[in-house]
Amino acid sequence: MRDRKIQRMVKRGEITQAEGAEMAALKAAKSASMREESIPYRNSEQYADPTAFYAVQNIVREEKKARRINRANEYGTQAIHRA
Repeated sequence: MRDRKIQRMVKRGEITQAEGAEMAALKAAKSASMREESIPYRNSEQYADPTAFYAVQNIVREEKKARRINRANEYGTQAIHRA
């Protein structure tokens, strides 16, 4: 465990050592998945490529929005309004 907040919680007895290790592993996995989803601003030659960056960013944003709506519809928490 390297996260100081988790270490403090273990030291104070708020959580067990195993729970702290599990929390640290989940945090590391989340961080890794966020890195995989990041969109590079620079191209393979390391030149700034804002057109491609913003185009891909808009696509990713729409996909996330669609996933969020689908997840809400699965649980019946959002009504679909069609014009």
